[in-house]
Amino acid sequence: MRKFVITLLILSVCLIAACSPETTDEEKRKGGNVLLTVFPDPNLAAGKPYGYLFHFTEAFTKYKGKRLAINAYHHETGEQIKPVASEIIIEPPPGYSSLERFTTTFEVPYSGFWRYEVTLDGEFYAEVAVFVGEKKMDKSIIEMVRID
Repeated sequence: MRKFVITLLILSVCLIAACSPETTDEEKRKGGNVLLTVFPDPNLAAGKPYGYLFHFTEAFTKYKGKRLAINAYHHETGEQIKPVASEIIIEPPPGYSSLERFTTTFEVPYSGFWRYEVTLDGEFYAEVAVFVGEKKMDKSIIEMVRID
């Protein structure tokens, strides 16, 4: 039941975002249409793997048989990482007719703004900006510190 409620909540957010007239940092528009919206883990922080839900809006034929990759660029340092290596899109996720729910997990090393660039067959498709929070201090390390 909990998985059903979470799935329903995610779908509701996707539908609301797709119908929103404003462009946010997490979505990219082309010709007035939203191409891509990303929903990062609400606890997203640097230095630890977190999950992302990428919501692509075009028909599946746009993606089928193409290589999808995601590159990430840190705004402050300019550092680039390749969190999602090129993968061929063969079929939509189970229960979906397109890439409405493309999920992945990856880690970024620094906090701050990151630009996630999506490519199809090596060609630019869309980009979104995501803010990544500070690294979380490991509580077990704090407890092990001895003060004399």
